[in-house]
Amino acid sequence: MYAAEFRWRAVVLHYAYGVPCKRVGKIFGISGRTVLRWYQQFKQEGHVMPGKRLKKSRQPPHVQRFVADYVKVHPCFYVEELQSALRQRFGATTSGFSATALLRLLKFDLGLSRKVLERRAREAVPREIEDFLAKMRCWYKYPEQLVFVDETSKNGLNSMRRYAWSARGTPAIVRVPFSRAFHRAFVRDVVPKLNPWPLPRSIVVIDNARIHMYAELESAVHACGALLLYLPP
Repeated sequence: MYAAEFRWRAVVLHYAYGVPCKRVGKIFGISGRTVLRWYQQFKQEGHVMPGKRLKKSRQPPHVQRFVADYVKVHPCFYVEELQSALRQRFGATTSGFSATALLRLLKFDLGLSRKVLERRAREAVPREIEDFLAKMRCWYKYPEQLVFVDETSKNGLNSMRRYAWSARGTPAIVRVPFSRAFHRAFVRDVVPKLNPWPLPRSIVVIDNARIHMYAELESAVHACGALLLYLPP
């Protein structure tokens, strides 16, 4: 029989990090069906060992409130990030912040589940490309009109976050605020160089990242008489 710690490691890898059961099985030298069975037992019983039931994390109310607030602000967190935040808030020597304890807290105490972030349907992409081309055909006259803006400084870890925590039965939607640093740099370095359409430098083309879609950016471009176009996905 496999020890509880061994089973927990497999379940955490699958549940908290979204690694498929089959791949987890290869990592630990067991079958994917075994990993799936342990995971299903955790969902039903709160434990990975047969005959044990533990559907409460035993965390005090103030810790539960902290975690609930943390999830609302950081729905795409990794377990290590939550552990670090808890230890900073309640002390590095505080026990009970293991991955297994946190999974119980999230699932059974707070009623949260981990699901794939909502994304637009693949069928929408061709339509958005055609919409973009139609706008370009309407406004574009010569190459000197175009100004391409590329925010190259990205957080690679954020781009890998494909899952978020949310209450059971509700979709996982992440709201991303616009970057004030990007806005300040754009107003300082790009806006002064823009001209009214159809002069040179009168069509700004930028990627369709959510942090770039906000009214202040559009107002800054339109105030110059220039146009703002978002690239399709």
